[in-house]
Amino acid sequence: MESDGPFVQATGGKVRVGGIELPRRSGRRDPLAPATDRFAHFCLDEKTAETLRHVSVSVLMIEPCLLEGESSTSKTSTIEYLASLLGQPIVRINLNGQTDTGELLGRFVPNELAGEGQSQAGWRWQDGLVIQALRNGWWLLLDEINLAETQILERLNSLLEAHPSLVLTEHGNEIFGDNGTPIHPDFRIFGTMNPAEYAGRSVMSPAYKDRWRGFRLVPTPGEPEYRSMLRLMVLGQQPSLVVDGTAYPGAQVEPSHPGLDGLEGIEDELDSLARFHATAASAAADGNGSLAARRKERPVFTRRSLLSVLDFVCRVVRPAAGTPAGAALRQAAVRYYADRVGADDDRQVLLRLLEASGLGQETTR
Repeated sequence: MESDGPFVQATGGKVRVGGIELPRRSGRRDPLAPATDRFAHFCLDEKTAETLRHVSVSVLMIEPCLLEGESSTSKTSTIEYLASLLGQPIVRINLNGQTDTGELLGRFVPNELAGEGQSQAGWRWQDGLVIQALRNGWWLLLDEINLAETQILERLNSLLEAHPSLVLTEHGNEIFGDNGTPIHPDFRIFGTMNPAEYAGRSVMSPAYKDRWRGFRLVPTPGEPEYRSMLRLMVLGQQPSLVVDGTAYPGAQVEPSHPGLDGLEGIEDELDSLARFHATAASAAADGNGSLAARRKERPVFTRRSLLSVLDFVCRVVRPAAGTPAGAALRQAAVRYYADRVGADDDRQVLLRLLEASGLGQETTR
C-alpha cells in the first residue's frame, strides 16, 4: 500500500509517524525539548523507522517502553528524535552501579534560603528528576538500566504499572497517582539497555522485562543502513521505506556535511566506506576471532565512527570540489579504524579490509 506522504509528517499541532498521530506541545518550546538541529544526520532507514513507530505507539498507548540492542543502534536517539518532533521536554538519566534513590527521587539538601525570613539552620527537600518529570509532564529516559543495582530499579516498579503510581517514602509518604498528587498526563517512561553479554550488565528477568509493555529488541544495522546514513549526510537523501506493509517515499533534505557531494566519485566511495565499516564492525565483534582476538577489550566501530570520518574530511582535509573523494575518505578511515588498534597484526587486518572494500582504490594504484 502506498502512503500519501513521507513516513514523518508534521502539520500544525500534530505529528504523524507511520500513520500514528501524536499531538505537538503548544506554546513556547521548552528548553528540555531536544533541538531539531541535533538530528541532521538521523537517518530513517527501515530498521530505525520501525523502532520510531514502535516508540510512537507506546507514547499513544501510555505504556512504558524499553529498547534493548547493541551499542549505537539509535535506541536513545530515536526516543529523543520523537521528543524533538513533538516539542516534548525529556530528561535522560544515565544509570550505573553508583546510582542511588536520592539521585532519582530526591533528597534533603542544606537550606540556602536561611537568613531570608527563614530559620538559620535546617534542611529542605529537593525533588529528583523522576519526581520533577511526574509533576511537569516530562518524558523520563533511563539509559543503561541493566547497569543499575536491582533495588534501584525495583524502587521504580510502580511507575511501570498500567496505572502508574509512586509513594515517596523519603518525603512524608507523598503519593503520586491514585488519590494523591496527580501524575501529569504527558509523563512517559522509557528505558534502554545493551545485551547482558556486555561487560558489567545485569541479566534482566523475563518478569521484569514484561513490566515494560512496550519492549522491543532493536535490530543491529548492516551495510544497507550504513549506506543510507552516509547518503543522507552527504547527499541529503532520506531513503524510501516499507514499514508494516506501507511504502513511504524518500525525501530530499539539507545534508549535514554540505560540499562533499562535489567530490569526484563520491557516491561509489560512500558505498565502499559503508562496505568497509560493516566488515570492520563484524571483525571486531566478540567471537569473530579475526580482530583483537587476544584482547579483553575489543575495538568498537559504530555509526559514530562514520560520523567521525565525515567530520574529519570536512574540517581537516577540506578537499576542493572535483577532488577524488576516495583519497580523503581513506585518510579519515585509517585514522578512525586502523589507528585505534595497537597490535600490528590487527592493524593489518583493518588495512586488508580497507583494500577489499575498494575505498580510495584508484589513489593507491
